[in-house]
Amino acid sequence: MPTVLKNPATSRKCAQDALAVADAGLALAGHRVTDPYARRLAQKVAEGHMSADEAICLIVSADSPHQ
Repeated sequence: MPTVLKNPATSRKCAQDALAVADAGLALAGHRVTDPYARRLAQKVAEGHMSADEAICLIVSADSPHQ
C-alpha cells in the first residue's frame, strides 16, 4: 500500500535527494535512466506514492511487445 506523505515539502526534498543518490550510483556504474516514464515512476516511488514493485510492473508491462 502506498505511503501517505505527512510533510510534502520535506518529503519532496527527501525524494529529490534519494533520486540524486540513485542517479549518482547509476552514473558510477555507467548507466542513466533517460526514459521520461521511468523517471516519473521513480519520482512517485521516492515520494512514497507507489511501491518499487508497482513501478517495476508498470515499466515491464509498458515494454511488453504484446501491447
